[in-house]
Amino acid sequence: MTKQTLLQIDNVRIREHDSYNLVIERYETYKNAITKEELTDYRFKAYASTITVAIKIIMIKDLLIDYEALSDVKTLVLQVQESERKILDKLEELK
Repeated sequence: MTKQTLLQIDNVRIREHDSYNLVIERYETYKNAITKEELTDYRFKAYASTITVAIKIIMIKDLLIDYEALSDVKTLVLQVQESERKILDKLEELK
């Protein structure tokens, strides 16, 4: 069974996990704990029961915010506003 991507916003995607759950993943660079090599791939962030819950989790966990680009509170607020706009724009596309 191919797991379908239901929604993609920048580097975050919501995919089917099984017939009851969705999985939220983010494309990021990380170090493999065993080999210590850097990898760039989608990493699991959370499970959700519905697409609405998944979108809320993306907002609550700030998955669209690039913390490496933050320099002060003002840039954080701007990134939060930008992530909200991206989600709203994507939802408008789906109508």
